[in-house]
Amino acid sequence: MTYMLDRLSVGTKIIILIIIGLVIIAGIVLGFLYLRQEPEPEPPAPVVDETQPPPREPITTEPQKPLIQLPEMTEQEKSAEELQNLARVFAERYGSFSNQGGFQNIDDVKTLVTEDMKDWLEQKKQESMEKYPINDAYFGVTTSAPISKVESFTEDKAMIIVTTQRRETKNGETTNYNQDIKIEFTKQDGKWLISGAYWQ
Repeated sequence: MTYMLDRLSVGTKIIILIIIGLVIIAGIVLGFLYLRQEPEPEPPAPVVDETQPPPREPITTEPQKPLIQLPEMTEQEKSAEELQNLARVFAERYGSFSNQGGFQNIDDVKTLVTEDMKDWLEQKKQESMEKYPINDAYFGVTTSAPISKVESFTEDKAMIIVTTQRRETKNGETTNYNQDIKIEFTKQDGKWLISGAYWQ
């Protein structure tokens, strides 16, 4: 090999050296580029749209547990509940009044009572107006009736006890107290009416 190189001319030797140098340089450049090659980018993470509702859970095919069925109320139980509601309404209206209001509460409850009870209520109104004239200092009572219970119940008679909370204002002083009232119902022509009211 050395003998063959010695026989080449100087120009040929230079060309061969240039070619070898170019090959070496090309190899270095290619190796450098290979090492600097950037890795492939990872696929972007999925974008979550927070304005959209979350995916629905798969519908299960398991049978639902049956709802507990409460026994239906009897007609007597329905009537007793209605009478308790009516008794509370009566207790609040009948038990709330003032002398300066002319004891208007008496007139407000007359549609709920029997004819005999209307006469009794009118007498109570006259007595109250004489005892606490409208021109006197303010006297009034406010009544709420949160609790009631059935004391007795038959086909045409019932007694409901209502527990009331009362606020009385008299001579500028206010007093709070609880008071029960017994309300008697009588059934007339298929309609329940109040036939008596007794503060306890």
